[in-house]
Amino acid sequence: MERKNLEIRLEKFNDKYKNQTIWHCNILGQCIDFDYDEIIFCCSSTVYPKTPVICDVDRGGVEDNFHKESYVGKLLDVMEENQNADGPCRGCKHLKQIIFEGLEYDDVKLKNIVHNNFRGCNSRCIYCDQNVAKINEKYESLKIIKRLLEEGCIDTHFNIDFGGGEPTLLPNLKEYLEFGYAHGCRQLLNTSGILFHESIYEGLKQGNLTVQISPDAGTAETYKKIKRQNGFEQVWRNIGKYCDYADNVLIKYIVFSYNSSHQEIDAFITQCKRHGVKDIRVSAETRTAWKDTEKTGKVWEFGEAEIDGCAYLMYQCCVNDFLFRFMDGNVSEEKRKKVGRRFFEYYFKSYIKENQKENNVFVYGMGKNGVRLYHQMKELGIEIRSFVDCDVKKQKTGYDGKNCLSPEEINGEKDWIIISTESYHEIWGKLKQQGVKKIFASFAGLQT
Repeated sequence: MERKNLEIRLEKFNDKYKNQTIWHCNILGQCIDFDYDEIIFCCSSTVYPKTPVICDVDRGGVEDNFHKESYVGKLLDVMEENQNADGPCRGCKHLKQIIFEGLEYDDVKLKNIVHNNFRGCNSRCIYCDQNVAKINEKYESLKIIKRLLEEGCIDTHFNIDFGGGEPTLLPNLKEYLEFGYAHGCRQLLNTSGILFHESIYEGLKQGNLTVQISPDAGTAETYKKIKRQNGFEQVWRNIGKYCDYADNVLIKYIVFSYNSSHQEIDAFITQCKRHGVKDIRVSAETRTAWKDTEKTGKVWEFGEAEIDGCAYLMYQCCVNDFLFRFMDGNVSEEKRKKVGRRFFEYYFKSYIKENQKENNVFVYGMGKNGVRLYHQMKELGIEIRSFVDCDVKKQKTGYDGKNCLSPEEINGEKDWIIISTESYHEIWGKLKQQGVKKIFASFAGLQT
């Protein structure tokens, strides 16, 4: 569709909906996911597989024929359809009612790009359906991105994620990464860690790439059972190399019945300490963790032992001073709350009681997350002394009878700081520079 016709459609859409309450999601119009069979608007839908499709890539010529007009035209279709009860995004938690302020053609600029256009992996993770050995890049999404950039469809500040298969098998991975490096964008790359890649190492060195590796085990025996290959030693060796720049290395542990024992988790923590890991992601095997009563048809499970396994792993992160984040989107609401309650009530409460005689425990951040965290802990009998926040207004008011200090008032020797915000690395770094010895980051994903 030509731009002129699109602008006419946009004008009609604005006339109909501007300053009106509509169903919309901020992801729409800001994200593009180059999936294997389709180009779609996002990979964040909570009603999968209901994610709205932009185009089918099997029709051919997508590398040459996909333009900004293609994106904007389909965006208008989806926005209009979402006003109906059976709209493509209806039921997704991200779709909300907002006051629509209008949309212009030049306003449509992508901020999040997902390269998910390839399949093939050198691992055989038992929980993954994409276990094809040979790498296959169905189409080159980078060509489309370069054209969209020329057409003014990419924001000045944008992010790139790599999904799909194993990116280190791509012969042109260096070209993909260097495009991101050249434009100074944040990139997140998921890899098995079996192959060491110099371009990944260089990105970590520059500080504009984050790599996530999911060994899921602390012992070679469990690793082989889950991954169905013998790469345990090689993966941890490569993790150690990447951890020369550990601030941007995330090590993920997907908890399910194969690896939820305390013994296995302790071994995993030992490996992380040995190889210089700083940041751990605690997750769950999604298909079993998302189900509460319905049978999954899998030989593994996510039950009470796995709920405890998640809580225990986060507790060990606290004890051993690892940064961590619970990936709460991968579990059902019921199990998410059970994990949070188990962590706070069984592990963290006892840890504070044994090590904090004067209650020098503070929550950093007096916003929505901090207040929610405060009430959760209070309900379980965990008292804090005060809040900490950079906001001067919050320092003056406090909350629920608790003071709010400035970060400069923290006693680095004796105060324990719980960071409540989702973005915690910068706060953690500043507190470390200030000499704060005990920092828990981050409790943002925990609910009870």
